Amino acid sequence: MVTACGIREATQFGSSSSPVGASITTTCPGRVLATASAELFGANGDETGQCRILIDGVGSLLYESEPDDIGVDNQDNISVNFARALPAGTYTVSMQCRTTAGTVGKDDAAISVYGFGS
Repeated sequence: MVTACGIREATQFGSSSSPVGASITTTCPGRVLATASAELFGANGDETGQCRILIDGVGSLLYESEPDDIGVDNQDNISVNFARALPAGTYTVSMQCRTTAGTVGKDDAAISVYGFGS
């Protein structure tokens, strides 16, 4: 059930290696939900990368991808979802990706953030 506090939404798109993030302001306590995706790429085999979402400095689990597990110059999409119960306020939400083996790059990425009042 959505209350009079309503639903808030913010979306951001980033290309190349730029980080992707958005801010959202909620007017009552509730949940902040974020969903993000990124295109990871690598040039050789045996490369892995991890991505996570941060909501106001608290991170989700790390999601792992192997963009080159089937050859060279491959791309792979990785999606991450995360939610937190928070009081009313303004929150910064971002997606972070990192290389864990080999050389992995991030291309296009998008993030959508929703605030649901309770």
